[in-house]
Amino acid sequence: MAKIKVWIIPWYREQDWANWISACKFDGSHKDWLTRAEAGVKAQESLGYNVAKVVIEPGKFIEWSSVNGGKIDHETRMTYAASIFHSREGTGD
Repeated sequence: MAKIKVWIIPWYREQDWANWISACKFDGSHKDWLTRAEAGVKAQESLGYNVAKVVIEPGKFIEWSSVNGGKIDHETRMTYAASIFHSREGTGD
């Protein structure tokens, strides 16, 4: 069976934006981020990927991070989003 290509992206809610700015030193507004994120989604879809927008909550992410190395960088947020996705989908890939 062919595997489905999935591009997983951490998705940040507007109501959480101030917490993300504080925790991760994000720059700009949520609207600015959303514009860039949506462009990235379209680019990945044009390459044939299904896109999984995984909402991550700052408090839960920081709690998870504290027991998984303590980093709060982009790579760690991607790993966290992937772990949520795979736990929901029941896959280990």
